[in-house]
Amino acid sequence: QLQAIFDIVSTNDVPGLSRLLSNSAKEGWSISKTSDMIMLAVKGKCHPHHCTDFDKDLAILVYELGGGGALYALNKAPIMLPSRHTIADTRRHHSLRITMGNVTMSAILENTEMLFKNDIEIGEHKRVGITLSQDEIAGDGRLCYLDETDEIAGLCEHAVSALETFKMGTDLESVRKY
Repeated sequence: QLQAIFDIVSTNDVPGLSRLLSNSAKEGWSISKTSDMIMLAVKGKCHPHHCTDFDKDLAILVYELGGGGALYALNKAPIMLPSRHTIADTRRHHSLRITMGNVTMSAILENTEMLFKNDIEIGEHKRVGITLSQDEIAGDGRLCYLDETDEIAGLCEHAVSALETFKMGTDLESVRKY
């Protein structure tokens, strides 16, 4: 049976093969069931689910650089990248308020909370990256890199001199004191 699987895989483009084998291992399929599912995938009758984070990241990259058409084509190709619908939640971001005129502490506080709070509903706001430079939140020399969101963050240069400390800790109390 292993020889049959090897023959199928080596002579055909199997859509979503890595996900199919991953599902087989997770669900404890027998070798014959795995072979049958691979044959169904070759015939276009099996579409494996459960995308990995890597699959989603690659799909987002293709979507951002090549657009919806490129992602659709690669979703239908043997690589079977996740669809635009599948990556929609991963692409949702928070929206920052652009400050017009004088910078106010309330605008800075709202934008800072938007970036650093964990309990904001996904999809409630949409992050706009250019807003960071327009609002000058990252204008101070004391910048930090956020691994989780792959962003550079910092305090607004207009408010930095009025703060007693730059340490944020687990809350925004040092900013609220201002």
